[in-house]
Amino acid sequence: MHSHPLSLRIGILVSVLTLALWWPAGLPVPLAGPAASLAQETAASGEVVQGYAGVSIEAISNISGNYVVETNTVYNSSIMDSFRGFQGLAASNQAAGNLNNQGTYVGFAITGNNNALLSTDVNFATKHENNSLMTNNTFYQATIGGQAFKGGTGIALVNQVSGNMNTQLKAVTVSMGNGAAILNNSQLSNVNINNDLQVQGPMTAKVSLDEGAFQDFKGVASVTQVAGNLNQVATSLRINVNFLP
Repeated sequence: MHSHPLSLRIGILVSVLTLALWWPAGLPVPLAGPAASLAQETAASGEVVQGYAGVSIEAISNISGNYVVETNTVYNSSIMDSFRGFQGLAASNQAAGNLNNQGTYVGFAITGNNNALLSTDVNFATKHENNSLMTNNTFYQATIGGQAFKGGTGIALVNQVSGNMNTQLKAVTVSMGNGAAILNNSQLSNVNINNDLQVQGPMTAKVSLDEGAFQDFKGVASVTQVAGNLNQVATSLRINVNFLP
């Protein structure tokens, strides 16, 4: 299993704590979102908004102008017995194939103010353009097996793909506070133009999730598995925790 360095950035603005985590090597580029500011407005319920907690995630995946020729090749990626008993946040991106792009993004926003505005904004843009790929007698497989994630507690995020020219993007946002108003927005744009994929011999692409995985897991698990070519998949999970006054 390949691993990427973990980058942690912390920003504080008007009693708002925002954490954003991502694996930068070879992943879509996160762009800076709009700055949070203290809201002094009236919610639909009539309550005066006195605070703000927000998460904004934007990412662009662009794979363009590549040329690949392969024959008699085998690609395998697997998570076998990994992340057993973990606590907190577990994330993995695995790709078996060519010209694939994956990204996992997690954001937290917390405010202690009463009657706060809680907001999340997620925007993903993906593009595969002018790529040429020729395959002959190829095999691709991605597996989550053994007792991976067994007994884990927290948030588990997995992207797995076997094949070519695929994109997988995943975002999880958590907003916490005494919210008078909650706003959520997510958007995905996808472009596939002038890609030439020639399968000149046998090609097999497989993904699998063993029965022993995720046994006794507690929390939130988001798993995306893709087999094939030219797939674009994006998932956005928003968790809003509205404290009682």
